[in-house]
Amino acid sequence: MSDITVVTSYFDIGRGEWPKVVRGREMPFYAHRNEETYLNYFSRLATLKNDMVIYTEDKSKDAIYKIRKEQSPEARTEIVVMDFQEAIANIKPIVHSIINRPEYIELVDNPHFPEYWNADYVLVNYMKTTFVNHAIEKNLANNDLVAWIDFGYVRDSKTLTP
Repeated sequence: MSDITVVTSYFDIGRGEWPKVVRGREMPFYAHRNEETYLNYFSRLATLKNDMVIYTEDKSKDAIYKIRKEQSPEARTEIVVMDFQEAIANIKPIVHSIINRPEYIELVDNPHFPEYWNADYVLVNYMKTTFVNHAIEKNLANNDLVAWIDFGYVRDSKTLTP
């Protein structure tokens, strides 16, 4: 058992198919990522020896579990399967209406960044604390320290070295 339980999630919100131009501006090159890219990034995060709780959808669970077991076979891994779109169904229309208001868009310096136009992106980020709290409340974390790390954070091995 490790000292810190890592909580993360992966839900396919269609980043690989996002438009190249949003609100008249070109999207940053790094904004477009498909599932293969995320799984590649995760293969580095998966090397951590920490206990890990991963929230994902049914279609991704097997690939994620396989990577985790290949990269860190001795580490404890809990995968929580959920339907992300169902979980955000009530709040998504509200977020969508807010981020599409002209008076909101006018206040934003970079309206082409996904946090200002994509409700799924906003809500997957919003859910991070919910996932951490759920892992604690359901005793999925075996210790007192729990940390969130984005599923795609470890883009290269330098991220993991001090």
